[in-house]
Amino acid sequence: YSSAASDVYKRQFIIRALGYQNIAELPDIFDCKFADKDLISPGMEGYVALSRGFGLIGGNPDNTFNPQGELTRADAAIMIYNFMTK
Repeated sequence: YSSAASDVYKRQFIIRALGYQNIAELPDIFDCKFADKDLISPGMEGYVALSRGFGLIGGNPDNTFNPQGELTRADAAIMIYNFMTK
């Protein structure tokens, strides 16, 4: 796997674990509120919107998500913690 491909999968893993990948992959039904939503890769908008809606991610204080940034272990730990406590 390339680093970019594995980062994409890492960003999808909780939504996939919840069984919502078919919903996340529906085109044009999500209204993502992040200021940098135009940087989200095609096909990933649903995963980001669902993750935010479920409270798994919150974004940055400036209402950005940084979708092209590296997913760190700390980011993944926060997502897992949020998943386990919701």
